Amino acid sequence: MSIVMRLSLCVLGAVSLSSQVLILRALIVTFLGSELTIGVALCSWMLFTALGAWVGHLIAAKRRLSFLVALQLLTALFIPLSLFAARSLRTVLGGVHPGETLGLMPLVFSTPILLAPLCLLIGMQFPSLLAMSGRGSGGKAYALEGAGAVFGGAVLTYILIPNFSPFNIAFSISLIQIICSVLFMLSVSPPGRTMAWKYALVLLSLLVGFFLLISSKQLERLSLSFQWKGLIPVVEKESPYGNIVIVKEGKQFSLYENGLLSYSTQDYALREEAVHLPMLFHATGGDILAFGQGAGALEEILKHRVASVDYVELDPFALETLRPYLPHSSQKSLSDSRVSIHFMDPRRFIKAAAKHYDVILVDLPLPSTAMLNRCYTIEFFREAGERLKRGGILSLGLPSSEAYLGREMRLLSASILHSLRMVFPYVRAIPGEKTYFISSYDPSLMKATPELVARKWSEKRLPSRFITASYISYRLSALRVSSLMKALEPSSLTPVNEDLKPVSYYYGIILFLSQFSPWAVSALETLGKASPWLIAIPLLILPLFGLSLGIQKRIALSMGIIGFTSMALEIVLLYVFQAFYGYVYKHMGILLALFMAGLSIGSAAGQRHQVVGMRTVIMLLSACSICLAPLLLILRGCFSPFLVPVFSLLLAIFGFLTGYAFPIADRSFRKARGTSIIYASDLIGSALGAIITGVILVPLMGIPSVCLLLGGICASALTFGSLQRPGP
Repeated sequence: MSIVMRLSLCVLGAVSLSSQVLILRALIVTFLGSELTIGVALCSWMLFTALGAWVGHLIAAKRRLSFLVALQLLTALFIPLSLFAARSLRTVLGGVHPGETLGLMPLVFSTPILLAPLCLLIGMQFPSLLAMSGRGSGGKAYALEGAGAVFGGAVLTYILIPNFSPFNIAFSISLIQIICSVLFMLSVSPPGRTMAWKYALVLLSLLVGFFLLISSKQLERLSLSFQWKGLIPVVEKESPYGNIVIVKEGKQFSLYENGLLSYSTQDYALREEAVHLPMLFHATGGDILAFGQGAGALEEILKHRVASVDYVELDPFALETLRPYLPHSSQKSLSDSRVSIHFMDPRRFIKAAAKHYDVILVDLPLPSTAMLNRCYTIEFFREAGERLKRGGILSLGLPSSEAYLGREMRLLSASILHSLRMVFPYVRAIPGEKTYFISSYDPSLMKATPELVARKWSEKRLPSRFITASYISYRLSALRVSSLMKALEPSSLTPVNEDLKPVSYYYGIILFLSQFSPWAVSALETLGKASPWLIAIPLLILPLFGLSLGIQKRIALSMGIIGFTSMALEIVLLYVFQAFYGYVYKHMGILLALFMAGLSIGSAAGQRHQVVGMRTVIMLLSACSICLAPLLLILRGCFSPFLVPVFSLLLAIFGFLTGYAFPIADRSFRKARGTSIIYASDLIGSALGAIITGVILVPLMGIPSVCLLLGGICASALTFGSLQRPGP
């Protein structure tokens, strides 16, 4: 295999992973951070890449150089076009207002259509390069592509995203693909070509690249105007945690993080009730800890007689970007000597804090994502309870409804209320469009009548635009409170929301789907009511159908099962890392890079050493999956930096086993160009593993049970018998 061929395979891996991450980030903003977006996008990406590999292995039989060059140049063209389409999707689908949810059907149908052209082109490149490399190079090509993905992912995460705009990055990726294509053409050009022709071709590629970089700014402005139609985008920034945009509407400035409205400068009513209503249940202000309150809430907190305020903000870029647009009073509160700002994940802060607090205020969006769900689990409530002083209170806000509390919202709220009651003996609610649950270990919390709380407000004489004594009496009226608590009264079947069994995340998905897709809600609720065995048994039985298949189909099915299991384990480890250690996306680059590094090393090892067969790889993967369940139970509640190398090592091991299996399957396949079929099987299995594990298995079964199930699926695949046929 020539140097240019090796370089082309490395560039293919780097281009594939970099463009995937770049477009996925744009889709997350378009669909407001829903992790369903990640599942659907990854599934679509892998399925269409697999289809491209299948089509490519049929077309590449002629080994035509022009076909490969056309694929590379079209890939370079579609990277910025796909990014533009992802950012403009809300306008294309009907001009949905920023901050409004698009729904399930646009996600399910538009995402595959948007990704299909680019994925097909990338998928067809691999078999085309293989066709020009010769027989028996599949394992080496797989390793080189993995090595390129490691390099591309690391450079994108740590260099490009923090310093360059998305379109500059997209055009840079396209330029690399164009240069690679030119080098490839020059390396295999017939000897009759003159040096002048070669220099002209190189100059042309540089001119094209320069043109792309120049036009990136105009295309970025156009996509921004499409994305925020009806509003004036003032600032856009990319941070390690996502997309940050400040928009102006009249005199109001609003902060959007990953497409979700995070803060508005004139949303006084929400900030006042989120702070004042809970704090009236504590005798003195004392020491305050605030999560998710927004910079403007500090102004309200400081109206009370507080000794100190610890304000925890995840993304320093968000506050830095918003600060110049805050009202003067809010900017002043950020500089108050009593205020300490901590840029840290809330779970990490609560675990590491040595200080104790009189009041902890938690005001976050619904747990519709796995990341948000971490602040609604019984483990988080225990950790927060340990940081409370004697008589301290924890306030948790949840969106609700005054007129009608739907079944989906009741299920979600009941699971969180049940989790609170498992930790705190005293919990009371403040009903409204946003319900606040006040929890404490002190029985005096339950003795505060509406009249006493309203009188306390009058005595404090705090300046307020919306809160009055009569409003407080109305919000705390006995009839309203009893009606809400009766609707949310947990039954013996109400599950507790845990880090390793995130049922509130599952209910958050159902609540999201209930707005658009009743049939999807019915399907998920049916699965939720069923025994976990009804989900597990079909997945355990499915590999047994391989007994009726021929040797080549068994090999392809085995590679699909390995891809499914490794991707499922990757999803599990990323979720658990986030629950245990903190915000996963900060470390996702190195975690995924190590998985790809393991994949590349494993493929290279499998290419050189032919002692271990496919059955042994599947057996090792099964053993690793089963052993992972008790390991995660042991690590539960652990907070230490050593978790980063532990999880990195686990991901590298799973990547190594997957990579090692690829050349074994390639050697065992009797058909010519079988590498493309194996490659497609791996991608299809990975696609199904990503969406089934993230959306169904983890929320419904819990992570330890999922690990055992994955081990059982691999054990079931061992019934195939010997899958390895000696290579040539």
